[in-house]
Amino acid sequence: MTDSRRDEVAQEPPSPELDLTGFPAATPKVPVFRAHLIDRGPWFFASDDGGRFNLSPPRGTCYLADTPAAAVRERLGQRIVVRHEVSFEAAAEMQVSALDAGGRYAHVSSAEAAGFEVTGELAAMTPYEVPRAWATEFDAAAFDGVAFAGRFSLTTAWGLFGAAGPDDSRPIDATPLSGVEACALIGVTVLPKPPTTFAALRIVEPG
Repeated sequence: MTDSRRDEVAQEPPSPELDLTGFPAATPKVPVFRAHLIDRGPWFFASDDGGRFNLSPPRGTCYLADTPAAAVRERLGQRIVVRHEVSFEAAAEMQVSALDAGGRYAHVSSAEAAGFEVTGELAAMTPYEVPRAWATEFDAAAFDGVAFAGRFSLTTAWGLFGAAGPDDSRPIDATPLSGVEACALIGVTVLPKPPTTFAALRIVEPG
């Protein structure tokens, strides 16, 4: 019998007999930050299959970051990995809110997590079925969320558990950072706003 190839994913769902007692935990400093659309509140707990540690309904997960810069990087993602620029529309529709989301989070990117069937792949692998299975176990074990290495920011990201959907009962930031200001924090160029009327265009006559 030969060992598995190094290019094969080793991370598995949590085994039925796994005991999470003593699993490494972390608590974020306050505040944490969330980049979100202006026309939506910052507190939204996703429960579809599009998020790494999303819980299934009626539960959901809200993703947060340690700094405004990290929050922007996680939201814009691969759009700024190679080209450090975004459209004016993408920046203008976004804002960054400072929030209070303390609690006890299962830290899957801690070195101590290796003793609980966890590998570094859990914070980076696709598709998301396996990470979501781990999130379910952490929720059942009464963790408030999961802490993990951010994919694009390379800092600690936080997935807070809660009831699926928006939560208007939580306090919001009265003075959020604009998307344009937030992009400046990470050196991302916001492209000029396109002209909105024909009057703004210069007509060049043939000749």
